[in-house]
Amino acid sequence: MPRDLQVLPSNKLILNRQGRITMNPILMIVGDVSIHGIVIQKAKQLGLRVLVVAINPKAHTAKTADYFECVNTTDPDAVEEIARRYRISGSITRIEANVPTVCAVNERLNLPSQGVGIGLAVTDKYVMRQCFEHAGVNSPSYRKIENEKDLEQVADWVKKGLSCCSFIAKPTDRAASFGVAQITEFSQFDRAIEHARKHAHNGKIIVEEFVQGEDIHATGYCVEGEMVLCFISRKIVTSSFASLGHIIPLSLPKKQKAAIRKECQKALASLGIHNGPSTIDMKLDQHGKPYLIEIGARVGGTRLPELIHAHSGIDLLDASIRQAIGLDLLFPSVLSRPVCNMLLYFDRPGIIRKVCSYAHLLEKYQPFEFELNIRKDMHVSPEVRTYGYMIVQAGTAEEAQKNCMSFMRELKQCIRVEITRE
Repeated sequence: MPRDLQVLPSNKLILNRQGRITMNPILMIVGDVSIHGIVIQKAKQLGLRVLVVAINPKAHTAKTADYFECVNTTDPDAVEEIARRYRISGSITRIEANVPTVCAVNERLNLPSQGVGIGLAVTDKYVMRQCFEHAGVNSPSYRKIENEKDLEQVADWVKKGLSCCSFIAKPTDRAASFGVAQITEFSQFDRAIEHARKHAHNGKIIVEEFVQGEDIHATGYCVEGEMVLCFISRKIVTSSFASLGHIIPLSLPKKQKAAIRKECQKALASLGIHNGPSTIDMKLDQHGKPYLIEIGARVGGTRLPELIHAHSGIDLLDASIRQAIGLDLLFPSVLSRPVCNMLLYFDRPGIIRKVCSYAHLLEKYQPFEFELNIRKDMHVSPEVRTYGYMIVQAGTAEEAQKNCMSFMRELKQCIRVEITRE
């Protein structure tokens, strides 16, 4: 960290003929996760200096950043003070819990932002559903549990509704599948609520009708209120609704794809997301009608940027960094290569005892991208999905999915895991 922050260059951006940034402005990355490593790399390729702020004093990403500050990243005031000292040109995160902080700092410092006042709407599922409802966005019926009175009313609602559908309980303030539980009979209600409450940081729960149908996803990108990119994919999920991968493109009629895109655009507008990336989870019911489940105002996980790049040639991370510091965006012509990606996942906790050679699998399946982050004696858990991933291209989406799933199945046969507990 520089001793005299007052001598840092201004945050004015100047581009050279190669499109690189001169005067080295600072991009602040909020939070410490492994997927921020590639963000740091791409920011430096653009000529930026990188400031990482994280609550962990031994943050892994601090090793590759230019500057590091230890701070509670869910405290916008504390992060704002650091941002002002470093005179940052923009901030970004891929962590759901840190999105409100990034939104607040960008607004207070008059930096490029994804929208005004969107922090709560894009991270609180109940507030999000209210926005959807007011804008007429297709979304499942829902109720919130915040106190005992709510609990009694929701229990009665669920009990009456179970004759025609099942329900999902989940925290209002957690992303992905954390704390999610399905209720198919009323005897499961108390356990599902307790599971959701255990994972809720704010103690609040949302219960919604479960939409029978396909899990699909849209990776979006907005510029000045217009959704200029919308990549629709089919999700691969576990029995506990954790996302393991995606298949793209989705084989749907043009009219249906247009309807999905229109619903996504309406949902983004209802939340006030006007610029930057979005990750959109949906269900397609038996009639092909899309139901919006939730939206994140960030680049998605599950190696979605890598998947989209393999499919289309578009680099969403590069675009997001450029948007964060106020640069104009220019997307190349979109390709359409059928691809499938999957994360390496272990459905039971254990210890890796041996990793056999898998070179023959790389030769057999020729993955577009492949990464493996495991070693002998490593503890593995179903709650972690950073052990590795693969992206496979093929002539059709169906073939890409088949090859990717076969590759994953055969790879896991090369990994000997001793189960430690059920």
